[in-house]
Amino acid sequence: MGQETWENDGARSRTRWLGEAASAARHHGSKGNREMDFWEHLGAVIFDMDGVLFIGNRLRAGVIELVDRLNALGIDFHILTNTGSSSSTEIAAKLDGMGLKVEARRITTSSALTAGYVAEHTGAKRAWTLGGGTGLSQALEARGIEALPLERMSMEEARTSAASIGAPIPLVVGWTRDYDHQLATRVLRLERAISEMYVASEDRAYPGDDGLMPGVLWLSASVAALIQKRPINPAKPNRYALEYVLRALNQPAARVALIGDSISDIESGNQAGCRTVLVLGGATPRTQVVKLSGEAVPLQVIEELTDLL
Repeated sequence: MGQETWENDGARSRTRWLGEAASAARHHGSKGNREMDFWEHLGAVIFDMDGVLFIGNRLRAGVIELVDRLNALGIDFHILTNTGSSSSTEIAAKLDGMGLKVEARRITTSSALTAGYVAEHTGAKRAWTLGGGTGLSQALEARGIEALPLERMSMEEARTSAASIGAPIPLVVGWTRDYDHQLATRVLRLERAISEMYVASEDRAYPGDDGLMPGVLWLSASVAALIQKRPINPAKPNRYALEYVLRALNQPAARVALIGDSISDIESGNQAGCRTVLVLGGATPRTQVVKLSGEAVPLQVIEELTDLL
């Protein structure tokens, strides 16, 4: 296989590689086959975070060894996470506390993606926020957008802010445990002050120490129904997310492996033309793998990251 094949980005080069490697990879061939498939002409790796690098507060097997090998070979890597309530600096500190050293510049959160998308597509200077924590507010402010957190406002304060702004402004929704009937009422009564609705993720669930936990979808679906607006999601599986990171990596998609634990990870990687690896034990159970079709089918399925070493 010539080097020139790997310099072509997109679906055509990925399809050729998939056709030559899929039989061994999808059916868990020998370790030699898996190693050849994953490492051959590899230019960079994109990791999902929750469920791939760690579950709860525990690193997954093989994470440190895989990152060490990438560093030793001079292969770049990046973490693209639909977690948005923490900043990249806070996430780097958390990983360091677990024993994994990753620079903050190698981490892109869904809040950073969403803030960038809102800035590029609306030109807004202010945005209502619901959930998302400091990660979302800091990401918006880094893009020159003042965050107006609805959970910290009374109804009267929200109405006063809406009146002073005049025109409707975007609402950006992130993850939170604090959404209740009172906050839902506040959102409903501000419906006319909301121009568009953006969500920092639409993940159904994420893996916790003792099982799956509700993701942002339960909240975004409720808010969208209340204000009757279709949510815009720039994070995975939106192609915008992968293209953002691929630009940072400066690698053609066909030379980039995306390792994820959810269907949205695999769909976004396949749509961008990346090599996709699904790691079990996170958001996707083994029983679901046989039901996957189309863009949700990964090139490779592994039990642990140690399978790639």
